[in-house]
Amino acid sequence: MIGAMAEMGDETAIEHATLINQIQQNSWYQVVLVGKPFLPYSEDFTYFEHSADAAEWAGRQNFEHAYILIKGSRSSQMEKILTAITQ
Repeated sequence: MIGAMAEMGDETAIEHATLINQIQQNSWYQVVLVGKPFLPYSEDFTYFEHSADAAEWAGRQNFEHAYILIKGSRSSQMEKILTAITQ
């Protein structure tokens, strides 16, 4: 679960595309993207515009025996997802 990177300025689209390219180089069970800069990739991955929506979705999942990586800029508020899956 990856939140959008903030304060990238003119490099936002390039840096998010680079990250997507790196993700695609590996085999992942599921990738969740959060934030508007990831909108162009919403067809290929699970996508949410806001972390609250991702948290609601994550809270409905039945994660068992799973490793979950949650990463994002502070502005992405990815801790909402962590709270939802640990309750």
